[in-house]
Order: sequence, then structure tokens, then C-alpha cells
Amino acid sequence: MTCDEFWQKYKKENNLSETMKYNGEFSFGFDEKSISEMNALVLSGLKKIMATPLQTYSIDNMPVPRTGNHYVITGVKEEPVCIIKDVNVSVMAFKDVTWELAQKDGESTSIEEWRENYMDYMQDEADVVGFEFSEDTPVVIEEFEVIYKA
Repeated sequence: MTCDEFWQKYKKENNLSETMKYNGEFSFGFDEKSISEMNALVLSGLKKIMATPLQTYSIDNMPVPRTGNHYVITGVKEEPVCIIKDVNVSVMAFKDVTWELAQKDGESTSIEEWRENYMDYMQDEADVVGFEFSEDTPVVIEEFEVIYKA
């Protein structure tokens, strides 16, 4: 089943408008192992946030996510796994992310561990996209909920 077919199925089962669109599709992770692990965290309800450097959106000429956005999350073979909905979107300096917020990521046992893990991701993103990352870099924090599972 394609992501579009999955979205149509979700809309039909929930009596939603035919014109309602989703905001994109992606997978958490970068290889088979990380995609599987991340999807397990998302589907279990342990992972409820994602963080992305704000510069990524402007450099990629993409709109900054908004509360209410819907995304189809895909698996290792790009098959639909679930649909998530952003329930809160905020922008703050990386250093200002609190433990209360970071623990919704479901992967870390402390704010220090979360920062260390995300620092690697943020630096990789900065290197690929082309900007300087620091602890003052603004990040977009998307808090989401799973609203539909395959």
C-alpha cells in the first residue's frame, strides 16, 4: 500500500473530508536498524517529539511545521507504518530544550544524554545542509501523537 492509499484509508475510516491532505511522509532513522527501532518507539507511544534545526527548513525552502500537520511515517521498505499529528510545535535554542520536553523523545535517561545524542544529529544535519551548529541554534520541536496505525 502506498502512503497516498494509506492516507485515503485513514480519511475514509474516520469520515474526514476528501480534500484533507497530509503534509508529507518520512521515516525516523537513517538505516534499517534505526528505522525499526525508532518506529517501535513511536508505535509504543514512547517517542512523542522530534527536533530539527530551524535552518534546515529555510535552506531546503520548506515551510516550518505547524500544529495540526499530519505525516505518514514509513518503514524500512517505505511502507506506511502510521500517521502522526503535530499537537504542539515550538522553536527554541537547542540549549533551552528542557528535560521535561526531551524525555518525550523516548531514547534518553537524562537531559545530558539527550543533548549528546541530538548534538551528533544536529551537527550531521548542519554539515549536510550547510550551516554552523551551536547550542544557540534554534531548533523546531514537534510534539506529536500517533493517530492511526497500519
